[in-house]
Amino acid sequence: MPYAGVVTDLATFAWLCDICVSREHRVLGLGTWLAGAVRDHLAPHRRVLLFTAEAHEIYARVGFGPLDGPHDRVMALTPQTPGPA
Repeated sequence: MPYAGVVTDLATFAWLCDICVSREHRVLGLGTWLAGAVRDHLAPHRRVLLFTAEAHEIYARVGFGPLDGPHDRVMALTPQTPGPA
């Protein structure tokens, strides 16, 4: 079964963090369909972000593109990052 996970503030920002389609169903176009459905559902939000290592083509089909501006503004807290002293 296809699945999409989104984190949002329900007002202006959304992060599309997961779209999962089983391997045997990927040839049916379900990933593109689901990405489009999520895009349409999140249309009221001013900013919708996603990060992908290998599915750029799928997301580009439904209107996602590279992030404008300096990419050094994207930050993540990882277990190796020390917290405040």
